[in-house]
Amino acid sequence: MGSKNASLLWGLFFLRFGLGLCLALWAVDKFIAPEQTVKLFQTFYRVTISPSLAIMAGALELVLGLLIIFGMYKTITYGAGLLIYTISTIMIYSQLITPFGNNHLVLDAIPLVFAFFALFLLREFDTKLSLGRRKSLFI
Repeated sequence: MGSKNASLLWGLFFLRFGLGLCLALWAVDKFIAPEQTVKLFQTFYRVTISPSLAIMAGALELVLGLLIIFGMYKTITYGAGLLIYTISTIMIYSQLITPFGNNHLVLDAIPLVFAFFALFLLREFDTKLSLGRRKSLFI
C-alpha cells in the first residue's frame, strides 16, 4: 500500500508543478509581449486592455502559478487556476468547434481544464513537497 500512496503523492506533485509552471509561463509571456495579450483580450474576450494592464495580469498570474507550484492555499489557488482555464476555454469555443488546421493549438485547453479539475478534487491528497497545510489522508 505504501508504494501506491507514494506514486499518487508524486503524481499529484508533478501534476501541480506542471499546471503551475504552465500558468507561470503564460505570465512571463505577458511581460515579454504585452501587445499580444492586448490582442488576445480584444479577439477572444471582447475587452480592450492596455499593455500596462496586461503586465499587471501577468504579475497576478505569475503569483498564482508560483502559489500552485508550492502547493499553497490549495482550495483558492487550484480553484482559481481551474476557473481561469475554464473561462479561457469557453471563450475560445468557436476555435474548438473546428480545432484542426490553423486552430490545432487550442486543443491543449481541454486537457488543461480537466487536469486542473482533477488537481482541485484531489487537493487534500496533494502533500508531496507542498508548503500548504499538510492534511494528508495517507500514512
